[in-house]
Amino acid sequence: MAAVRDLAEASRIREVIVVSNEVGNGIVPTTRVGRRFRDLQGWANQILAAEAASVILVVAGVPLALKGDTHRATATAPAGPTLTPPRP
Repeated sequence: MAAVRDLAEASRIREVIVVSNEVGNGIVPTTRVGRRFRDLQGWANQILAAEAASVILVVAGVPLALKGDTHRATATAPAGPTLTPPRP
């Protein structure tokens, strides 16, 4: 976790963009290694988010501003495909 803290500290003096998995919204892993990975990933995300000026969660291609400039989240989102539901 020291490397994660170093990265978080570096974000204080320059812009850092981190792309990470969100692993806490699924099922509980059945293996000890899987649970350990989930916990470490979650702690790393928390450390980085605490120091970040903005945090954007992207779900199904839609940016959701969790922290910081909410306008920036929607302004920088790439245009995705338009989905049309199938006809019955």
